[in-house]
Amino acid sequence: MPKISVLSDLIASQIAAGEVVERPASAVKELVENSLDACADFIEIQVSKDCLDFTITDNGFGMDPDDAILAFERHATSKITNFEDLRMIASFGFRGEALNSIASVAKINCQTKTKSQKEGSLVEVMNGNIKVSQLACAVGTKIEVLDLFFNVPARQKFLKKPKTEFSQIYEIIQALAIANSNVRFRLKYDNHLSFETSGSNSILTAAIESNFIHKDYAKNFIHTENNIDDKSLKAVLSNPQLFKHDRKGILAIVNGRVVRCPVILKVLDNCYNDVIPRGRYPIAIILLNIAAQDVDVNIHPTKKEIRYADGVNIFQLLQTNLSKVLRNNISTSSGLNYFEEMNNDSTNNSIVSRLDMVTNDAQADYLLDNNIQQSYVYDKILPLAMQPVRTGSFGTTEVTNINSFLKEANDNYDLRANKFFHHESSLASALKENVYGSGSSESLRLPWDFKLIGYLNNTYFLLTTQDGLLIVEQHIAHERINYEELLAKSTLGKDAYSQKLALPIALNLSMSEKMQLEDNMNSLEKFGFEFVLQDNSYNVTAIPVTLSVNGINEVLVKILSELQNGGNDHKNIDALKSIACQSAIKNGMVLNDVQIIDLLTRWYHTPRNDTCPHGRPIAISLTANKLFNMFHP
Repeated sequence: MPKISVLSDLIASQIAAGEVVERPASAVKELVENSLDACADFIEIQVSKDCLDFTITDNGFGMDPDDAILAFERHATSKITNFEDLRMIASFGFRGEALNSIASVAKINCQTKTKSQKEGSLVEVMNGNIKVSQLACAVGTKIEVLDLFFNVPARQKFLKKPKTEFSQIYEIIQALAIANSNVRFRLKYDNHLSFETSGSNSILTAAIESNFIHKDYAKNFIHTENNIDDKSLKAVLSNPQLFKHDRKGILAIVNGRVVRCPVILKVLDNCYNDVIPRGRYPIAIILLNIAAQDVDVNIHPTKKEIRYADGVNIFQLLQTNLSKVLRNNISTSSGLNYFEEMNNDSTNNSIVSRLDMVTNDAQADYLLDNNIQQSYVYDKILPLAMQPVRTGSFGTTEVTNINSFLKEANDNYDLRANKFFHHESSLASALKENVYGSGSSESLRLPWDFKLIGYLNNTYFLLTTQDGLLIVEQHIAHERINYEELLAKSTLGKDAYSQKLALPIALNLSMSEKMQLEDNMNSLEKFGFEFVLQDNSYNVTAIPVTLSVNGINEVLVKILSELQNGGNDHKNIDALKSIACQSAIKNGMVLNDVQIIDLLTRWYHTPRNDTCPHGRPIAISLTANKLFNMFHP
C-alpha cells in the first residue's frame, strides 16, 4: 500500500494560499496590486465589519471572458514567458497567483469588462468550481470576496479581533495610496469612509489625505526629488523636531512596492543620529526607483523584502542625498524653536497656541495616540511654533520697527539704551565687549527682546522674551556649540581637531578600558587624539582642541564608556558627540557676565540650537499665556 499520494489541486492551492493569504489584509493587498497593474486610476476598497468579506473595485483595463476564466487557474499569467522574465518583473504580480490562492479559501465573484466589450463577464468561483455568465457593468474589474477561510476554519480561528484585522488592511492601503499618489483611493469599513485620496500625484498630499501625516504638521516635513543616472529618489522627511518611538513612521517604497528595506532604515539612522535622541525614529517616506534587474523582489512569498544587486551603491546614493537635504534644511532654518510644557495630568490637554499656530485637543490626542514626540521634549512637551525672532543690532538704529512691532503684539518691554539690560547692570557693558575665549561671537548679536533676569544655580540662564520666559541650560548649550564647530572642521582633516601636548600623559586604564581604547582608537584619532604604546600602557600625545589637559584620563574613560554603550553602528559620530560633551562647561561652573553673553550669543546663532547632539532640550519656553493659565486655571 503506497504511503505517498498526489494532493488534489484544491488542497494544493489551499496549502499554497497559506504562504500568500495569511489574513484578510494579505488578500486585499494582492487584489489592490492587481488593480494597479491594470492601470487603474481609481480603486475603491470596501470591508465588512468582521473583515471576512471585502470588495475591490477599479477602473482599469479589465479582462475579456477567456482571460477572466484563466485568471483563476494556477500559474496563469500574462507577465512571464520564461525564467529570465523573473529578473525583469516591474509589475506587482499576476492575477493567476492571487486569484487562485484566494479562491481556494473563499467564495469569489468577479465582474470585469474591457473597453472594447459591449457586455462584461461575471465569474463565480467556489471550491474550484467556476461559473461564467454575462452582465452589464462598467469598464474595469470588481472582485467580491465572501466568507474568507470558510473552508479552512482553523485559519479563521486564529484571526485577531476585527478592528485589529482592519488596522492591518488600513496600513496596507494607506501605504499603497502614498506609493501611488497619482491614483485615487477610497477605503470604507463597515460602510463608513476611512479615508479617500485625490490622486494629486503629490506624496505629501497623499500622506496627509490617508492620515499618515497629520495635516497640521505638514510644514514640519522636507520634500526632495533627485534623479541620478537610471535611479530616481523622492523623499518626505520630518524635521528633527518630530519623531516617533518606533519605526512605524518610516515608509520604504522601492519600484512602487512597499517593502522592508534595512538599507533605507540604516541610512535614516545615520542621517538623524545626531539630531534626535537615541531610540527615537523619524517620520519618513522614501520612494526609490531603480532598474528592475538591479533588485530581486522574489526572495519573500509576499514580496515584503527585497535584495539589491549592488546594495553598497544604493546605500551611498541614499546616504549622500538624504543627509545633504536634512543638513541643509537644518542649517537654513531661522530663529529659535519655541516650545512649552504640557500638563498631561490635566483634564484639558489643549495646547496654548502662538499667534499663527492654531492647535486643539484633537491634535494633542493625535500626537499622543500616534506616539509622535518632539525631539526637545521627550514625553511632556509639545511645540507651539517655529517662527524666526526679530533681530537687530543692540544700541544702534538698525532696529527701526520695534515700537510698531510692540504695538502689534500688545507687549511692554524695556527699550532703554541697550535694549537688553538695565543701564546699571554690568551685563550691559559685557554685551558691548561680547568676547569669550577667542571672541568668535564679536560680530553676532542676540535678539533685541532678550533680557537676562537671572542665573539659577550657576546652571540655568533665565531670560524674558517677547513670548514669555526662556530657560537655557549652559552645559548642553555649550555641547551643541562644540559639536557643530567640530562637525564643521570634519572636512579639514585630523590636524584641524588636534593639539599636540608638550609632554605625553600616561593613561591609567584598566584592562577592559584599554581594550575599549584599542577598539575605538581609529574613531578617536580621527577627531584629534593621538596615542603611543609604551611598556604595555598607552600615553596620549595629542588631544582635541576643545578639550583641556586637566583630567584627561577621566575624560577619556567617560568617552570610552559612552562609545561602549552606543554600540558599533555610529562610532565616529558617537565619538564626536562624546568629545563635544566632555569639552563643554559643566553645570555649576560659574560664568562671568562676558562669558554668559558670549555663550548665549554663540548658542543662538548655532544652526541647530534646540537640542544637544544627544537630543536633550537646550531651552524651555514658558509663554505668557501658559504662565497666566498656570495661575488662573
